[in-house]
Amino acid sequence: MEIKKEHIKMLDSLMHLFYKRMNNFNVEINSTYFQGVTSIEISILGIVGESPDVILKEIGEQLQVPASTLTNAVDRLENRNLLMRSISKRDRRSFGLILTDEGRKLYQEHEKAEQITWNKILGTLESDEEVELFLSLMKKIAEGIK
Repeated sequence: MEIKKEHIKMLDSLMHLFYKRMNNFNVEINSTYFQGVTSIEISILGIVGESPDVILKEIGEQLQVPASTLTNAVDRLENRNLLMRSISKRDRRSFGLILTDEGRKLYQEHEKAEQITWNKILGTLESDEEVELFLSLMKKIAEGIK
């Protein structure tokens, strides 16, 4: 399929509008609590929050990041007292991670903010069929971009 120039222009315009509106919306819901926490760090907190027995190797595989990137992010989270390394109960040769109370609080705040965001996005659609189509197309795009 040949991509038409007018479609590229339209996508460009829509993406800029989308980014602008999402940025304005995120400013409304994000507190200073999230400042300085990167998306990879939030992802790590989320994985540990959802899977307490997860080991570092599995987190790296899930996030598709090199071990050095993961180690740096975990170091930053540990320095901010958001999580702690621990010997895995599943595999005593590996490290696991434990959320601190502060890490759990940040993760829960992030989850609330995401729920608000996703509800706002999906709420603009008019039917279950539109939601299903949107999600199907987003999945296709996400898997197609490498």
